[in-house]
Amino acid sequence: MRGQAREVSRWPFRVVSDANVFVAASRKDHQEKAQKDGYPESSCREFLRRWLSQQFSILSTLEILLELVEKLEDLGADRAKVKRLLEFIRDHAEEVRVVTRGPWCDDPDDDKYLAAALDGAASHLVSYDKKVLRARGEFPFRRMRTPGFLKDLREELKERTQAVST
Repeated sequence: MRGQAREVSRWPFRVVSDANVFVAASRKDHQEKAQKDGYPESSCREFLRRWLSQQFSILSTLEILLELVEKLEDLGADRAKVKRLLEFIRDHAEEVRVVTRGPWCDDPDDDKYLAAALDGAASHLVSYDKKVLRARGEFPFRRMRTPGFLKDLREELKERTQAVST
């Protein structure tokens, strides 16, 4: 039933990602820092690569996509590339109809992520925003940064691979 928090199954992972994860994945400086630190790719790029290989589902809303557009335009991103990205997300993410409203965060603009996670029966909300990660309330999904989510995903995939091979 939409609009109410409910227990969700642990698998498959259903993820609401804040716009900054997509922005960071597109930034060369994040990729360069990861490589300098000895990693083949940034955690945000790995996140997107694993989503594209259908290892988990992304949940989105129009509000979240509009914020992504705003952030990319503020960074001077090419409009044609932004349009292609939005079309891709629209075609590959699950659209959530939000009916639940906060307040949970000190910044009401951040409540859209929590509402999408609640109404979309998310398993995880991935964000770098401390206000989102520390939002007031109990939620049936995990709130974490990209590296923490990737650790959860790798562990779950490893467990599933071991279960199939035995």
